[in-house]
Amino acid sequence: MFNRNFLIGVILAPIIYFAYNAAEVWLDKPEVLPERGEEVSLLDINFIPTQMETYAPTDQLVELSQSDTNFKKELNLSHFADKPTIVHVWAPWCGACTQEMVELDSFAKDCGSKVNLVAVGIDQQNGDGLREFYNDRGIANLKIYQDQNGNLSKNLRAHGLPTTIFYIDGKEIGRVIGPIDWIKYKNLLKKKLGV
Repeated sequence: MFNRNFLIGVILAPIIYFAYNAAEVWLDKPEVLPERGEEVSLLDINFIPTQMETYAPTDQLVELSQSDTNFKKELNLSHFADKPTIVHVWAPWCGACTQEMVELDSFAKDCGSKVNLVAVGIDQQNGDGLREFYNDRGIANLKIYQDQNGNLSKNLRAHGLPTTIFYIDGKEIGRVIGPIDWIKYKNLLKKKLGV
C-alpha cells in the first residue's frame, strides 16, 4: 500500500504544476472590451505560457509571391528576431485555419510594422494552393510563407492546427493551439507582445 504522504503528493503535484505554469496568464489583469463591456483574458483563448527558454527553430521556410510564381526566397525564423513575432502555422485544408485567416490579415494590418506576423502554410506542392487561397480571400497584409517539407511545423511542435506561437527577442513566450478571435483579442495580444 501507498503511504498517505505519497498519495497527497501524487494528487497535489499536477495541481501545483498547472498553477505554476499558468500563473503568468492568471496574473494578467483581464481587459474590458469597451464596445461589449465584457472582460477578456488570455485564458479565454487557451494561451499557454512558455516557462523555459525556447528559441525559434532554424528550419527553412519559403517566402512566396502572390503574383509571381517564380519568386521563392528561403529563410528561417531567426530572420524575424528583430521585433516581436507571431508565427501562425496553418493549412488551406484545415477548416478552423481558413476561417480565421481574414481576421489574421486584419490584425496584421492593425499591427503594421510593429510585429512580424509569419503565417506559415503547410503545403507540400509548389505553393499554388496557398497563393490561390490568399487571392480568393483578398488577403493582402500577410506575406505567403510555406513549410513545404513539414520540418518547420514538426520542430515548432505544432501538433494541432492552427498553432500560433508568440516570440519576443527570438524566445517563445507562449502559444495557442486552435483558432483565435483576432478582432476580439487584438488589444490583449498586442499588450502581451509589448506593442
